[in-house]
This record gives sequence, structure tokens and C-alpha cells, in this order.
Amino acid sequence: MNNLGNVYRDLGTYGKALQAYQRSIALDSKSANAYVNLANLYNYTLHQSALGIKTIQEARRNLPDDPDLGVLLGIAYEQTGNKATARAAYEAVLKKDPRNAAATAGMKRLKA
Repeated sequence: MNNLGNVYRDLGTYGKALQAYQRSIALDSKSANAYVNLANLYNYTLHQSALGIKTIQEARRNLPDDPDLGVLLGIAYEQTGNKATARAAYEAVLKKDPRNAAATAGMKRLKA
């Protein structure tokens, strides 16, 4: 289903892509790929950052040990101008993995 969502996204049929990603998540809520693809579709293609952030938050509840989701959440908040919450997301990743390059880069961007 996730791959089908990618096909629909690439074809520009975003409604069908959303449905495919949502179905993929319903079938396997422990697979990060569908969450990431759905969030990216909301954030970058449909410009619905609130839904993108909500999707990433749901993914983090289901996959709390995935640092990439924490970084993705930080980026999403950073792009909406919510620097304090972005910083908190990056710090949460760095607390578990002090060497996480993506979270470190996010923190550097926020200090610039």
C-alpha cells in the first residue's frame, strides 16, 4: 500500500496517495515509511503542516525509539517557525543519541 501511495503521489493524484498511505498505516502501524510519506505529502506537497505534524506525532507514539521521526518532527516545527518546539524535538533525539548528525544539524540551524 505504501508503494501504491508513492505511485499515486508521483502521478499527482494526491487524494489517492493519502488514502493509500492511510491504509498502509492501518495495516501496519509499526512501519515508519508510510507515516513519513504521508507527513511529507502533507508538509511539502499539500502545504498542510498541521496535518503533517499530527502524522509525525502519531508515528512517534507507535515508534518511540525511531530517532528519524524525532528529527522529522523537529524539521516540521522548524519550517512552521516554531523554533522552541523544534529545539525540544531535536533535544529529545540527542538525549537518546548524542551523536545524531541530523538532530545536531537542526540545533545548529536554530542557533544561526
